[in-house]
Order: sequence, then C-alpha cells, then structure tokens
Amino acid sequence: MPLVTNGILTHVYNEDVHEGMRLGRHLELDARSLAYQLDPDQLGKPIKPAEWKPPIPTLDQGHLGSCTGNAGTYHLSALYGAANLSAIKLAGKTLSATDAVANEQFAVEVYHEATIKDGVPGTYPPDDTGSSGLGVAKALKAANLIGKYVWATNQRAFGVLLQTAGCIIGVPWYEAWFHPDAQGFVDSGDWLSSGVAGGHEIYVEALESWSDADPSQCVIRFHNSWADTWGDHGCGRLRLSTYNQLASQIDVKQFVR
Repeated sequence: MPLVTNGILTHVYNEDVHEGMRLGRHLELDARSLAYQLDPDQLGKPIKPAEWKPPIPTLDQGHLGSCTGNAGTYHLSALYGAANLSAIKLAGKTLSATDAVANEQFAVEVYHEATIKDGVPGTYPPDDTGSSGLGVAKALKAANLIGKYVWATNQRAFGVLLQTAGCIIGVPWYEAWFHPDAQGFVDSGDWLSSGVAGGHEIYVEALESWSDADPSQCVIRFHNSWADTWGDHGCGRLRLSTYNQLASQIDVKQFVR
C-alpha cells in the first residue's frame, strides 16, 4: 500500500529475486517535483530518434539491489562524456572507460548515498533494501555532480527530454520482462498477466523510433545493469504504449549539469 507523508508518496515493492537479475527500485514521488517538470513551452518541439550511449562498459549489480545507483551512473557517464569521466568523483571513487570493477564500485557508492537521501526504510550498508530514482537525483545534486534534474510526466515530454540527453526511469518490473524477445523487447506477448516481480531503475539511452499518432511505434532502448549477457548486449527495448499503460507507476528523470 503506498504511503503518503508530507506530500511524498512512497511505494515499496516486494521483490521476487531472480539469480543474477536483482531489482531494487521503489517508487518515490515528491509533490514539489511538479515545479521542475519540462517547460511546457518545449512540448511543441519536433521529436526524432536520438541516442545517448554511456561511454562505460555494461554494469552488473550482481546480488545487490543497487539498480538505482547503476542507472544513475550510466546517466552521469553519458552526460559528462568519455573525455571527462575523471571529473566524476564521489567519495574517492570515479569512473573509467575500461575498468568495469571501478565503475560498479562507483555505482554502489551512488546507491549508498541514495539510501541516505530517500524515504525508503534502511540505509546501505548494511541494509540492502533498495532505493529510489529520486534518492539518486538528490544525492548527485548534493554532491554537485549535477546542477538539477527535470521530470517528464507524459509521453511527449519524455520524447522531448530524449532530444537533449538520456533519462533514468523507474518501472514496475514484470516477471515476463526478465526474458526479452529476440529483438530485446521486454513487453512482447502477454507480459501483463505475468505479474509484477518488483521495481527496477534503468537508463534510457536511445529513442529508436517515434510516431506522433501511434505510441506502439515509439520505441526506447534502455541499458540494464545485468551484464552484457542479458537482452541485446545488455540492453532492452520498450514501447511507449507500455509506458502509457503504466505511467502512474513510472517516474522519468533527466539530470542536467
């Protein structure tokens, strides 16, 4: 049951753990975030395919529920770019274009900081109880790694944000989504009846196609944190018709330097 306190809605997901495919995202919405939505004047901008790939190897959260930290790490790396990864520092840790172990340690530090800033019970370490995308955004702003974060609350705003950079999104993760189809789509077939396995945070690195008329023809590609062996070389795909169906449970955030 969602809990609302001081204008903040928190929904803590129970997780159905799958070996090698941990989740760990909880939904946390703050009413004050409504003041930081995409400027309505931007909504009329043309939308076309765009790509913002992270310049780091695919992350692997292993047994830890640190998907929020991993998604935030991808977003930061893409925002700063390959030439500026050494400028991304947090608690003595930084990012590398080649060192996957160092990058995962950085992501875990982001997760740690997020568990302090979020409204979810428990702080890692020692409590691996997950976190929220809002917690990550607050932590990175407090560390001066980003200047602000912007929200999208509908399909068009989501598409407009992806014209300028990637986004992190928190989603309810369905059992069927653990096993994408041959093209990497998690939402093919009767995924809805498979039931929710928990919550997951992912980094949206590309808008692969767009249609103003048909959301099922709008496709995003996301980078997951379950190593390169999952999906399409570590990535999955989702139709924006699915986003629309689940929009009340999905939060879309974009970091701005």
